Parts: sequence; structure tokens; C-alpha cells
Amino acid sequence: MLPTAERGSQNDRCMNAMRMGFLTGSIAKIGSGRTEAVPLARGLSRLGCTVFGIETSRIRRSRVAIEDLEVHREPLAGHLTPDLPAFLARRNRDLTPTNRSHELPIYFRATGRAIHSLTRKLDLDVVYAFHNTNAAAVLQSWPDARRVLAINLIGFGIDPSRGGASDTFPLQQRIFDRPSWDLHVTATRFEYDQYRRVYEYLGIDERKLMHLPHCVDEEVFTPGDRDPNERANQSSQTILYPVNVYPRKNIELALEVLAIVSSKIDCRLIVTGSVWDRPYRDRLLALAKRLGVGDRVSFLGGVPFEELVRLYQNSDVTVYTSHQETFGHGIAESLACGTPVVGPDWIIPCREILLQSSGGAAAQKEPASFAATLLAAMSSQPDKVSIAEDARRRFGNRSIAAAFLARCREIRDAKEATSKRVRSIDWKGMYEDAGDLL
Repeated sequence: MLPTAERGSQNDRCMNAMRMGFLTGSIAKIGSGRTEAVPLARGLSRLGCTVFGIETSRIRRSRVAIEDLEVHREPLAGHLTPDLPAFLARRNRDLTPTNRSHELPIYFRATGRAIHSLTRKLDLDVVYAFHNTNAAAVLQSWPDARRVLAINLIGFGIDPSRGGASDTFPLQQRIFDRPSWDLHVTATRFEYDQYRRVYEYLGIDERKLMHLPHCVDEEVFTPGDRDPNERANQSSQTILYPVNVYPRKNIELALEVLAIVSSKIDCRLIVTGSVWDRPYRDRLLALAKRLGVGDRVSFLGGVPFEELVRLYQNSDVTVYTSHQETFGHGIAESLACGTPVVGPDWIIPCREILLQSSGGAAAQKEPASFAATLLAAMSSQPDKVSIAEDARRRFGNRSIAAAFLARCREIRDAKEATSKRVRSIDWKGMYEDAGDLL
């Protein structure tokens, strides 16, 4: 017979068990899948939930082993009507809504129907849409009296001039025109406060809004043991910038800061992330050469997930110099590995995370000022264990998954209670002149 504590733990898991469907482009593709869905899915799985990754993209490439996710992968393509690909080919894949119609494009509508069909087939309790197109699609077949719909609208406030998608505001307007979701998740307190104003203006129940930071898998992102071979072969300090290479990430500033810092401390910069814009990468290499740090910069491109964790663990500091970030997943990941982060004070959500974290420092955008903050971080003796413990407390996937699960259960119970109240009305007591009709 199991010990009492273990039996209690199993009972809790049974009570908490819910069937979750995550709508993502790809459950394991670097980006939305790896940084947002995967850690939360693992946390929910450890709480006894069954998680399905409903993939709305046809991209197959993955840097995370599917079998390690504890997620049931459900590609949506097989549930779309057979003639849809041919239709899109004829229309040249035009997915943009026209100005003359308030309807979504046919692709979104077909996707919404397929999602709704799949949610019934999988008997889901919660559907979590991670991005604007997925949210718009699923709302076409909502509300659902039985299931909880959660929508993550991260980045919806980003103007296209600052790197946001051109369809951001039209899709947000469409979603707020259909306030039939059950839970709206924001990753930062800043976003939460912004959306709370929208909720108040539109008269939407504030209980639908939840501040739920993106999480990191606390069993993967740990301080670890720094590779002794790498440490022995490396006299310089390592600065890591874990971003995909394209202009929004403002890698020029990182190079300018490196030029200043390397004149005082022997150091190098590693940029790891897929090269989305090769001409931009070539311009950066030319800039590094002009600044005299060409031999101190490495562009590794996309690296396997395990290699990224190792880079966090073996770097002395992580930097972010982006023009725009919606949350800064790398900030939380680096801190969870015990590595300090110096990031932008000009991006409010990043500043919020940095200033409230052990090991985080917010720097100004001017190169000399940023370099001074970075030098201070590199000259200190950080307590990697304390930094990691604080990050796990704030961003660990177990606690964040538990908070999300508790809110979903609360919403589902409220929906069921409302439904039961309607069914239990004593109609005979409602009307005095109904006579024998009731």
C-alpha cells in the first residue's frame, strides 16, 4: 500500500486532471512552441493533466524531441477539408481579410471549424490559443458551454512600425468584438494593467483577465556545472545574446558595447539564433570588423536545445539590446541557469522582469551607459544558485502551471454552476397566471 503522503499526492493529481489542447504553430518549433507552450505543457503534465499540441502549421522541423514533451501531438492539417489546399493554391494563399467584408478569410474559418471538431473528438476541457491567428480562428466556433477557452494575446500591443505584424490590430479588434473567451492571459504586469483598462472600457468581467508569466522548465534550466574543459580553454569572459538574427534585435548595439567592454576586460560575444536576414548578418560582420572586434564575435546560427542550455550555463552574462521584446524568454531562461542578464530599460516588460529579479540589471540604450552597466555585472561575483532559485520561484513551470490550472478549474466550475442554475429553475413559481400550462 502506498504511503499516505503519496496517496494524497496521487489523489490531488486525479482531482486536477484536465484535458488541455494547446493551439500553436508547432508544439516543438523554436519560438512559440519551445518558449511558451512546452514548459507549461510539461508543468501541467506533472500535475496529472493530459496535454495535446494541436499544430496549426505544416512546419515539421523541430529542435525539441517530440517524445520528450509529454505532449500528444495532433497536427490539424488532417482535419481540414480536402479541397482547402487547392483553394489556397488558386487564391495564391491570400489569407488577408478584405476591407469589404467583416468575415475572416476562408482559411481561418476552415481552421476554426477543424479546431472545434478536434476539441470535441479529443474531449478537451481547456483550449489555449497562443497567437492571434489561432485565437481568431477558434472564436468562429465559440462559445462552448462545456470547454474553457484561454487566449494568449502577447504582443498584440506592438505597432507594425516597431516590428509587430500588420494584421495585429485588425485581429485584436475582431477578438474584442467577440468577447466569448473565458480567460485572457498576459505575461507581464505591464500588459495586465494595459488590458485592464481595455476591459473596464468595454465592460468585460475582469475575472477573465490573468497575469501568467511565461515559464521555463525548472528541471532543464539549472545552473549545472560549468564545463571544466571549456573553462580551461577559455581565458576570456563570454557574453551571450540568444536571439534570431534580424534587424529588430538591434545587434549593432551589442557590437558597439562589446567594443567598449573588450577594451577593459578580455571578453567575446556569442550570438545564437537562426539567421533570418543574411544581408543583415553580413552588415553586422562588417561593423564588427570596423569596430575592431571582428575576432571577438561568433554567430552560431540555430543550435540544438541542449546546446542552448549549455551556453547559458557556461556564459558569464547574457545581454539583450533589442528594439522590441514582448517578454524576453531568454531573460528568464538565463536567470534560471544562474547567469546574470543585462537588458533594455527602454522596453517596459523587460525592465519590469529585470529589476524584480535577482541577477537582472536594466541598462540605458546609449552604448557607453549600457557598457558601464555590463562591466559592473561582469566584474561582480554572482551567486548563481541564488539567482537560479529566485528565477525558478518566479518563472518555474510547476508553480505557473498550477496557477493556470486552478484558474481554469474555477472558470469551468462557474460555467457548470451557471448552467445548473438555469436547469433547476422552478418555472411554476415564476409566473402567477400560468395556470395549468406548467
